[in-house]
Amino acid sequence: MRSPFRRVMVPLDGSPLSQEALGIGAGIARREAAELHLVSVVASIPPTEFIDTYAVEQDLRDELRGYLEEQADIVRRLEPGVAVTCSVVQGAVTKELARYARETAIDLIVMTTHGWSGLKRLWLGSVAQSLVHRVHCPTLLVRPGRAAGDFAPRRVLVALEHAEDADTMLESALALGGSVEGVRCTLLHVVQLQPPLLLRAVGFRRRSAQDWVGQVAEEAECRLDQVASRLRGRGIGADARVLVAHGAGEQILAVARRSKCDLIVVGTRATGLERAVLGSVADKVVRGAVQMILVVPMVVESAVEATRAQEAKALVPAPAWA
Repeated sequence: MRSPFRRVMVPLDGSPLSQEALGIGAGIARREAAELHLVSVVASIPPTEFIDTYAVEQDLRDELRGYLEEQADIVRRLEPGVAVTCSVVQGAVTKELARYARETAIDLIVMTTHGWSGLKRLWLGSVAQSLVHRVHCPTLLVRPGRAAGDFAPRRVLVALEHAEDADTMLESALALGGSVEGVRCTLLHVVQLQPPLLLRAVGFRRRSAQDWVGQVAEEAECRLDQVASRLRGRGIGADARVLVAHGAGEQILAVARRSKCDLIVVGTRATGLERAVLGSVADKVVRGAVQMILVVPMVVESAVEATRAQEAKALVPAPAWA
């Protein structure tokens, strides 16, 4: 089967922190026979009469290119055979990284996030946080101090809103390790309870709301069991869990902690309100987790399909991720 990762991008800003993602990105590139793209950004300097901004920017570009070439030489020594490309772009950091990923058809971005330990408070670097909402390829977020050059996930938590997203999310997650041997996946769906006032506002009585939630949970469990069964048929240990609770993001983090997973996989959708709603849960997980996180964009097929889905959702309370 063709690898989903043919071009891997590692953004670097010259700091030791950003370099922590380099070993993982290089290891994935070696296993998948992928190109490795090292990218830095020079921020544009506002014009001024006191300094030659062009000369300053050129010096910065030269300095960053020399830095990238040094990192590329290290990769070539440690991972012989990996094709490494170095690029320095200029402009707003997030915008230019997203543009480079799009124009170069990057399949995976690997980058370090800033933070400090603690479930309730882990600050995500502003670049990583905004970049995952701009790109249409998976992004692997590496926690400081947790990088390993040959990272291969073995306990994977896949947080799903839609069972049909499972194959795309799992394909990306399993490719990170290059092998399914020894991998254990937990498929998780959270049916999120809505506030009583909201339920009454859309016409639900207490009994009917409970019946509706129970039906949604039962259907989700059936679908996830089917996905887990397919995984077990491929030799992957898998189980499915459906929770009915408040706070989808908090529930995902709690399950991740209890299951001692080394990778959390979350999805974002790339259209309008649904992107914002699902993204809010993904953001909570990204900010709060101490594990590595793979953020996988789920592309909606058409604007018409997205509009119809939103119209259907408006008729009943959102079952999860709101």
